Amino acid sequence: MIICNDATGQLSNRLCVAQHALALGIERKETIVFTELDFAKRLYKCTPPSGIKVIFKKSWFWRFERQTIGRMVDWMIARMPPAAGDRNRCLRAFGLTIVSGWVQLRADRACWKHHDEICAFFRPKFLDERKDAVESLLSRTKPNVGIHIRRRDYRDWNGGKYFFSDDVYARIMRDIEKEIDAHFIVFHDEPVEMEHYKGLDCVCSNGTPVEDHWFMSKCDYLVGPPSTFTGWASFYGKVPVATITSPTVRLSLKDLVQRTGRSDCSVSGSSKVFPGK
Repeated sequence: MIICNDATGQLSNRLCVAQHALALGIERKETIVFTELDFAKRLYKCTPPSGIKVIFKKSWFWRFERQTIGRMVDWMIARMPPAAGDRNRCLRAFGLTIVSGWVQLRADRACWKHHDEICAFFRPKFLDERKDAVESLLSRTKPNVGIHIRRRDYRDWNGGKYFFSDDVYARIMRDIEKEIDAHFIVFHDEPVEMEHYKGLDCVCSNGTPVEDHWFMSKCDYLVGPPSTFTGWASFYGKVPVATITSPTVRLSLKDLVQRTGRSDCSVSGSSKVFPGK
């Protein structure tokens, strides 16, 4: 049994942790228990893969179990060598895989092996009614390049290292435009001043986070700062992504990479060059 009791971060962080738990459960044919993912049932189909039992529980019993397991993990970690004494890790004990922290369960190969089953599980419910409306901004004649502008929490997180101005994004978009005749779709968490993007074939998405995830997964390329939001869309749609690491970075198509080595929605790990169109 795999118990995923992680509640770290926002939507994308939780999805990235859940995808590894799900992949491992499919690979081992084990029951998976999510104690902190109740919200997913409102947003996604959550149809269990064939032969796998997936349980969403947040009853008093499972809350008690979570506290008990947490205490056990703390007790065990306190007796581990300092280098291994990290609270955010998975411990295999008594036939259980306990996922108790952010991106500590690694099942990269299983994630790609069972990619279609994971995506079917997290297929958004809104697609039954709004699929065409959400995808209406996609170009049918040009490569679609999704630009993820993340501002709200990045203004202060990590000292504002990945908080970039409109001028930075516009310059990068113009650099890409020199290589391909692109249609840009801007995904944002704060209002965007479109005058910075004059002369570019550019539109803004105003969807919900779940809608934007799907929309981004339908793009040909993705560009943005290090973010699990972009990472989840990249994994879901197998979309090449280029990461903006500084305000002076120069990006081109050769910087677009396919996430084939890792599937943790991070910017680290192995990847391969994705050829430009």
